[in-house]
Amino acid sequence: MRPFKNVSPETVLPNYEAHEDGNGYCHTSPTGWVAWRNSRANDEVFAGSDVGWVNVSKVMRMIANQSPIYHAFPIDDAMRSHIAASDIDRHFVKKMPIQRRDEPVLMLLDGKHLRLVDGHHRLARRILDGCDSVDALVVDAAILPHVTVKMYRINQDNQWIEVPPGSVE
Repeated sequence: MRPFKNVSPETVLPNYEAHEDGNGYCHTSPTGWVAWRNSRANDEVFAGSDVGWVNVSKVMRMIANQSPIYHAFPIDDAMRSHIAASDIDRHFVKKMPIQRRDEPVLMLLDGKHLRLVDGHHRLARRILDGCDSVDALVVDAAILPHVTVKMYRINQDNQWIEVPPGSVE
């Protein structure tokens, strides 16, 4: 059961099919067909247990025509603890160029709480290098309904079911 027809077969990556509305795609996985909604092939997606899957690439596309405001935040113990508890490729962090390290991270403002959505490796490198602050682009959590990604797979009954964030396909 293949859920989407090709928009233009010559531009589709092997084993990928774009959804006809351009807002999703499907591909094969070891467990069968998987479908993604609100994402394009090669979009960067953050999986957070509390916010679900967030399409970071779409956030950046949405704000591309605006004049984003960046804020400098001190790197505090809470940030250090968060990075220490995160699944970070330490080898990648050590090899990261300084120019990449200094690019702003993306944070989500939910009421009074800030969540790091994109830039875990950059923040880890800043901590490793002894930097005392990090620049961040802060977006309001009200953006979530527009940038949340959903993933579906076909179950044993040949029905599409939603896959919770953090599951591996």
